[in-house]
Amino acid sequence: MQLSISDNLAYEDDLPLILSFSFSRSTASKGGITYSSLGEQKSVHDELRKEVREKLANNVLSFETVQQMELVFSFVYETLRLNPPVPSQFGRARKDFELSSHDAVFQIKKGEMLCGYQPLVMQDPKIFENPEDFVYNRFTKEKGGEKLLKYLFWSNGPQSGANGPSASNKQCPARDVVPMTAAAFVSGLLVSEI
Repeated sequence: MQLSISDNLAYEDDLPLILSFSFSRSTASKGGITYSSLGEQKSVHDELRKEVREKLANNVLSFETVQQMELVFSFVYETLRLNPPVPSQFGRARKDFELSSHDAVFQIKKGEMLCGYQPLVMQDPKIFENPEDFVYNRFTKEKGGEKLLKYLFWSNGPQSGANGPSASNKQCPARDVVPMTAAAFVSGLLVSEI
């Protein structure tokens, strides 16, 4: 995807970009939620727009330039934290293991059905300060947010770490594609406002 500032898009022209997110339920959900969060957080627009302007290479928005937009990614991660595209996940235990929480350890036996409810996990007050508030810069280096990425489980596994999606862990293969596409989407909307 490349978008030039000189394209001078209007919101009406963004409709094809918005509609392109509707090819799957989770991706459509992510696009709509990101668009909604951007609309609700108008006070943040100037800061996000400033970062987009600073990172644009030759006035062209590409995935390479979007990867450098820390604040835009933080905004997207916070949106996904509060509104995960896949709120609940199910699976059978492949082996016996212990599942630990802050307060207890649970013995899980092979074959038992497990359910994870992401909104509960990603609003844990022992992990996230003011967990129910939208804090757009929560995941920036300045705020120590890179450490929090391991607590984002919307993709059936942590958002960060060496263990990415594989056949053995059932983590969503779009673990990195979803936030990247959402960040490009937000940046594209902001470019159209410049």
